Amino acid sequence: MSEIKKTYLVLARRLHPDINGRPDANEKFIEVDHAYKMLSDSKSRWLYDSGQIKSDGQEREVDPVDAVMETMWRQMMWEQHGSARM
Repeated sequence: MSEIKKTYLVLARRLHPDINGRPDANEKFIEVDHAYKMLSDSKSRWLYDSGQIKSDGQEREVDPVDAVMETMWRQMMWEQHGSARM
């Protein structure tokens, strides 16, 4: 099981509105669910990691040169440190 899925399951249990009595539990649960869906889909994750979409899934207006530089930087970090530290 991936680290993303393990973390999602822990947070989903902790923040589920039926278990957590906080007023913002439902909102936080929805945020965690959205993040899991985005990060577990390879295309969405690539778009997010490359800075082309925001965490809410909406497109980001980015200067093409900045997007290329950001992608190159992320690739370099990935190669140096692996995905666990990103």
